Amino acid sequence: MRHLIFALSAVALAHPAASQCGSCGPPIVYTVTNAAPFGLGSLHNALLLAAGDGVPSDIQFNAAHVINQTIPLPLITDNCTRILGESFPGVRILSAGPTVCLTLDAVRDCVVRGLQIENFGQIGINVINGANHNCIGGDFAAGRNLLIGNFFGIRLHGVGTDANVLFNNHVFNSTHNGIELLDGASGNVVGGLAPSQRNYSFWNGTAGVGSGIFLGGMLQPVLNNIVEGNFVGTDTSGFAPAGNASAGVELVGNLVGMNQIRFNVIGANGMDGVIIAAAAHDNLVADNFIGVDHVGLGPLGNTRHGVFVEASPNNFIGPGNTIGHNGMAGVEVAGFASVNCRIDANRVGVNAPANAVAPNGSSGVVLRDGVAGCQVTGNVLSGNALDGVEVHGNGPNLNRIALNTIGLDATGTAALPNLRHGVHLRNFSQQTTVEDNTICANFQFGIALTTDVMPGNLVRANRIGEDAAAAPQPNALGGIFLASRDNLIGGPAPPDANIIRFNGGWGIRGDGAAATVSLVANRIFGNSIDNNTRGGVYLGPRLMQTKVGDYVGGAPGNHIHANGGPGVEIDWSTPFRGNENEILSNSITGNTAGVVLTGTGNDNIPPPVVLLATTAGVWGQSTVTGATVQVFMDAGAEGEFLLGELLAGTVGSTWFLAATPALGFNVTATNTDPWGTALLPETSGFSPGVIVQPKIGANYCGPAQPNSSGAPAALCVTGSNVPSDNDVTLNSLQMPLGKFGYFLTSQNQNYVMPPGSQGFLCLGGDIGRYNTAVMHSGATGSFSHTIDTTNMPVNPHVPILSGQSWNFQCWFRDNNPGVTSNFTDAVQVLFP
Repeated sequence: MRHLIFALSAVALAHPAASQCGSCGPPIVYTVTNAAPFGLGSLHNALLLAAGDGVPSDIQFNAAHVINQTIPLPLITDNCTRILGESFPGVRILSAGPTVCLTLDAVRDCVVRGLQIENFGQIGINVINGANHNCIGGDFAAGRNLLIGNFFGIRLHGVGTDANVLFNNHVFNSTHNGIELLDGASGNVVGGLAPSQRNYSFWNGTAGVGSGIFLGGMLQPVLNNIVEGNFVGTDTSGFAPAGNASAGVELVGNLVGMNQIRFNVIGANGMDGVIIAAAAHDNLVADNFIGVDHVGLGPLGNTRHGVFVEASPNNFIGPGNTIGHNGMAGVEVAGFASVNCRIDANRVGVNAPANAVAPNGSSGVVLRDGVAGCQVTGNVLSGNALDGVEVHGNGPNLNRIALNTIGLDATGTAALPNLRHGVHLRNFSQQTTVEDNTICANFQFGIALTTDVMPGNLVRANRIGEDAAAAPQPNALGGIFLASRDNLIGGPAPPDANIIRFNGGWGIRGDGAAATVSLVANRIFGNSIDNNTRGGVYLGPRLMQTKVGDYVGGAPGNHIHANGGPGVEIDWSTPFRGNENEILSNSITGNTAGVVLTGTGNDNIPPPVVLLATTAGVWGQSTVTGATVQVFMDAGAEGEFLLGELLAGTVGSTWFLAATPALGFNVTATNTDPWGTALLPETSGFSPGVIVQPKIGANYCGPAQPNSSGAPAALCVTGSNVPSDNDVTLNSLQMPLGKFGYFLTSQNQNYVMPPGSQGFLCLGGDIGRYNTAVMHSGATGSFSHTIDTTNMPVNPHVPILSGQSWNFQCWFRDNNPGVTSNFTDAVQVLFP
């Protein structure tokens, strides 16, 4: 950026548009009175006289002479020489020979205007050897130069050839370049912002060689030139094509730098609109119409790219270009030397108001083959025949795509789709950051990371499928397509979240082709993924070792809500593996299903069993030894709110999570097996939901003595402590599997180990036994019984009355090691 600021200031100081070009005091006037190629009264003779008089000289004409210049004209070597063709308009200088027409050699304050120069075999007007502060053309109608059919139209060349101005020249049908600035030409101005200052360069070149305006420097610097306000490749109306054979504007060479190409119309050229190549550096291309007409609406496409940067560093494309209707990419940057480019605030694939498409023939912006450190920011990238942005080839890396509107108009609310993806990373693209973009309405995916993308790409803080007004603008096939490895989608902090919403397929679809190596180590964290037609996240063939949620460092998982299919589906229904994937700490709700394992996806890891959910905690049973159990609360059968997590014991063991889920919600849980079949973690689907019950009473006399399961059995009482509700359920948990038992009750407490028991009886006085309802702990080591509060089994049977406290406990048979019995802890319930 420091170089660019220097360029702007230096050129501004050198710009002589408002100066009195050639105003050097009273001149001697020489009048051309005949059309002879030499001799008295000829232009040849006037130039000889002016070159030798040592004072300001004006060369005028007394008629519209047609001069057949069969011998070379003398060089202009005296300062303040003015050739004023407007003194009698219509002067033509013709040659069929291999010569230069007019040469300004090491002079200043000279003027050449109002002439028609035709068919010179070398150069029409040649400004060389440090000639400076000269004016070629004039910013009024009669000051126009016409340069027709010369080998080169106008050339500025040599060290010190600075601060010259080219105004109102019409350069066309040159055999090679129309206007050239070569080794050493710096600080010159080609054109101007006023229509009267505009140069026209068109129909130049042959057989694909020859550009409208060429800046080249391999031996001496070509710096700080301004090319502005010109029509390059169009006719004089700015509406019809009149393309140059090669580029509109070409900048070539490692010494070409800090030039500005701005406010031009550059269209219909045989190759690219603008070419920057061979290490040309720090140049600015801004506020041009490239491929569109001079009002920025109609098509005047260049045959190849709008702007092509090849092997050239630190160039700035934008702000303010409209780049549309070009045959290939709007902007393409290629090559390992093309580092640190900036493509900012352009309209690519749309017209100047960015309210209608002006499609480029491939992608809007392409970064390929080693391009590094480039930033594509703040553009409207819509309406292109392929992608909004495409990054591919041999190792492009460390590029950033940010703050763009992709697939929409300038307001961010009307669809102008790219015909493939919004952003496409493919073929060894790596360490690319895609952030803070609005990506909508594209015909395929919003963002696609396709086969052979290399690792380390970051996709964060994008709005995908939802426009700037938060309205649906779906990408047709889905939000993000993931067929690569080791990428981060989202991130650890809330600002990293992608909003992936309303898309036509999956929010995120991971899918590898048959020829693809396993796609491992992708991370999907902290995103909002909702209202997508097909589902939230799909991890299909070859997607392995993916983390959906649970960023290392404790960031929240994803919000996966209200999608038209599963919240997450892991698919191994093909011969290719779709497993070893972790789904942790997400909020998943309102989908057609929570987590679906298709075929043998994630090896069909079973979920844990939720035994009991109360307002004071959740009881469950392990189905995978050593699994991480995450427990969720949801209004349906998924997992909107994470209640907590724990490490499970051996299969069949019971676990407890202290939590406070809300009444009436369902509690579900997932297992993440740390040692799946490939000794890598993978997550189950959700367990069946269990409705949260109110816990009543206070536990005492615990924990109980461990039983043969290795754990102390526990009692939990749920329901209502209002006697008239008659809604009390006794739940005994963590018992040995497959044992008989029953519940006890009393209004009194005690603490005694009965004969033959391993545990303590915590009730005293008159003890009622629910031995008519003998229970079996079965495969879960638990059972429950709802009591009748109007008929407590003491002697005699009595109801529970308000103001009373009743105590409950469970007795069960056990082998520990011989035939014996044990007890849970006890619960006292106050009935107010």
